[in-house]
Amino acid sequence: MDAAVDAVLDEMPEEFVIRTFLLENRAEVKSMFLTEYNEEKVMEKERQEGRREGRDERSIEVATALLKEGGMSVAFIARISKLSEDAVRRLAKSHGVALF
Repeated sequence: MDAAVDAVLDEMPEEFVIRTFLLENRAEVKSMFLTEYNEEKVMEKERQEGRREGRDERSIEVATALLKEGGMSVAFIARISKLSEDAVRRLAKSHGVALF
């Protein structure tokens, strides 16, 4: 990322008054760019985790309801809830539900 910032600054025409300011304050400019770049990455990661957690919670709710309903195989519940079979077995055990 540092190299990219340097490249952009170096390619600016000398006529730009701002170029002088940016070159004189290169370290601060880099810091600002990197902060903004990292903030974008962090925010996107948090959004993705939030979406995943929402799906995970819903998957657990679906699997729990199916387990309590009874009469369904682990494979079927896993397929419908999009959880692994191991996760369904652990969920059943934590809720005291017997599996077939």
